[in-house]
Amino acid sequence: KLVMERLLEGPKSSNAQSAIPKGTTLISVSVMDGVCFVNLDENFLTQNYDISEDVVIYSIVNSLVELPTVSTVQLSVNGDTDLVYRQDRSFKEFYSMNRDLIREEGDDVNVEQQGQNKDSIIDTGNLLDTGK
Repeated sequence: KLVMERLLEGPKSSNAQSAIPKGTTLISVSVMDGVCFVNLDENFLTQNYDISEDVVIYSIVNSLVELPTVSTVQLSVNGDTDLVYRQDRSFKEFYSMNRDLIREEGDDVNVEQQGQNKDSIIDTGNLLDTGK
């Protein structure tokens, strides 16, 4: 429950934004046989297309799977798992860790300097594929 409460509070930094839609409320959370069941209110379905659906879903899943008693996560909205988040993410599914979305603190990212075109991207850590 504490992990979900912290995620719903959002980041403390003014340079970051929460992946979880603002105003989302935790209705309930429970763990049974390694599955964490997370029930959120309808505000979770608010769409912010600036954030990919994988980042929204796995910000929750990856955080919870770090707990020793959790191996998978099932999300629901108002108790309903017969929903699809955007077009691809069924709430009937049990989600496991997705390490492809994880960046460690201090990891470098590609930086596009203002006034330069996309062919002048500075690769400071080779974390993002620029297609080159």
